[in-house]
Amino acid sequence: MAAIFKECCRHEDVIARWGGDEFVILLPQTSNEEAELICKRILSHFSQARIKELPLSVSLGVSSKVDLQADLSDLLAEAEDAIYKQKLTESRSMRSAVLSALLKTLEAKSFETKEHVSGMQTIARQIGIAKGLSDNELSRLDLVITLYDIGKINISEEVLSKKDPLNEEE
Repeated sequence: MAAIFKECCRHEDVIARWGGDEFVILLPQTSNEEAELICKRILSHFSQARIKELPLSVSLGVSSKVDLQADLSDLLAEAEDAIYKQKLTESRSMRSAVLSALLKTLEAKSFETKEHVSGMQTIARQIGIAKGLSDNELSRLDLVITLYDIGKINISEEVLSKKDPLNEEE
């Protein structure tokens, strides 16, 4: 994140960590329109960035201090409101993109066939129906079955395909 922020911002801009995964970027002598352009540049870079095939997500909010008497905490609250509005509109598509990337990675690593997963989903769905699960819960059950081997993503191919017993390190 820091590398993208540094690349997209100007030399005079101040990039600071505000909290766990929150940053504040101070853009001195910058109009609201210019700040919006910088945000668009940052969003463009993030849309292309990946870590281990997973897309990165960022939400940005802008607030400009045009009145010298304006309270900084009010400006931060205004920017934060804009961030949460953006998160609400984009969260579903980002979750879908992350899920798609996870499934692609899992498919490449797993020896299970799509038919095997489909069979497991059919059995799980029958159990779910017998237990009286709602349609929403049944859909979530399908997803859980699809991702049941998600831990394999971070395990090397050598370990996954090893025929002999695993050693202590493995």
